[in-house]
Amino acid sequence: FRSLHSDSPLYVRPSLEPDFVKFMLAMARRCNASDFDAVFRANLLLCENTMELLDQMTADGVEFEMHSRGLIMAHSDEHNLHKRVDGLGPSREYGMDPLVLNGPELAEREPGLLPTLAGGVYFPQVRFIRPDSFMTGLATRVRALGVTIVENTAVTGVAFSGDNVTKVVT
Repeated sequence: FRSLHSDSPLYVRPSLEPDFVKFMLAMARRCNASDFDAVFRANLLLCENTMELLDQMTADGVEFEMHSRGLIMAHSDEHNLHKRVDGLGPSREYGMDPLVLNGPELAEREPGLLPTLAGGVYFPQVRFIRPDSFMTGLATRVRALGVTIVENTAVTGVAFSGDNVTKVVT
């Protein structure tokens, strides 16, 4: 477990407490290709219409910071690059159209990368939003539509009309 090393980006302090040991063993059982693939596919399915929804919100007047430069996954060694390329099936199935690039092509696309890298994968459709600007923009837009936002208040009930929420009781 790399996360047990104190210099890891995600450090988990080791413990012999029974709950910690139980959690770590359960996590270790899930660290396999089959579970990774299942979770990755589930995430792709959850995000399937995200770009269209973001475009609809922008067209409806929700203002937020969004970047559409895509995502680069760069690799310094051939082994990890080939592993990444071999695992692109689900991404392609969900229409992400990843492009496999060699080191010089990566450096041309992103000047901060060295052309001596083994290569990488570029996902042109990936976008990034600033969550704080999205929430601010969404709140501003719904207030303009007549919604009252009450913060720091317990929700005690929700009223529905079919599948639509019509009222939140606080």
